[in-house]
This record gives sequence, structure tokens and C-alpha cells, in this order.
Amino acid sequence: MLPIYPSWRCENIHQCSETLVANDKLYIDNETANNLIAINKLSEMFAPGERTFIAAPFWPGAYAAMGRKSPVWESFMLLPRNKAFQLAEITRIKAANPGFVLLNDFPLDNREELRFRNSHSIMDQYIRDNFIQLHGYTNNPDYRLYKSRR
Repeated sequence: MLPIYPSWRCENIHQCSETLVANDKLYIDNETANNLIAINKLSEMFAPGERTFIAAPFWPGAYAAMGRKSPVWESFMLLPRNKAFQLAEITRIKAANPGFVLLNDFPLDNREELRFRNSHSIMDQYIRDNFIQLHGYTNNPDYRLYKSRR
């Protein structure tokens, strides 16, 4: 079990790096560190100051790490939601005016119905219609990045 213990991987295999998270220096795995660095850069470019953003569906910790409030009630969007719920979330998005949206459209547990565009199809269409999709910020085909039109 020792080789899968996070501390062992960090200290003996050197798969971790020191990263600034909400003004604290943490020693975290490189993939998480790279994601936080990317979200921080996106925040600086598209959501400066205290402007919020959307990081969905698997990144509820991104808001705390960046010191921002989630613009939506459901910050961990794993299960399908009905039309009424999604429309209420869209109302919250409009009111918050997020600077960017970073979607990880990966099929949770390899289940296509749990891919964001399928589980939250109304919200996904709203984002596609009301934000500008950006390319070239990631090589991961499951990530979709959008910036605000306002």
C-alpha cells in the first residue's frame, strides 16, 4: 500500500510540487498543481479582481483555491438535473456574470449520460450560446473553455 500513499509518491517518486493555494504553500501532486496554475492564469485573464467564474462539473475546490464564490448553487455537478433546476442555475449565472467557464466534459465512470453536456444539457446550451469558446489553452479534449461576452 505504501507506493499509493500520497506522501510516499511526493517524497520518493517526486510527483509533487509546492504550490500556492489561497495564500498557503501546499505540497500537492503535479496534476492538481498544474490545474490550479491554469485556473489561476485564467482568473487573472478573464475574471480579475473578485469576478467569479464557473469550473464544472468536478472542481468545486477551485472557488476556494481562488478565493471566489461559486455563481451557481450546485458546485459539484455530477448527477442529471431537471429543466426547472437548470433554468434556476442559469438565472444565477446571469446575475453573477462570470468571466469564464471551464468545463470538464468527461464521462464520469465512463457513462455518457453523466457527461456535463448530457446531464446538464440546458445549462450547456446556455453556455454555448452566451459565451465565446476559446481554443489552445489545453490539450485535453474533454476540457472546454469559454469567456464572457460581457
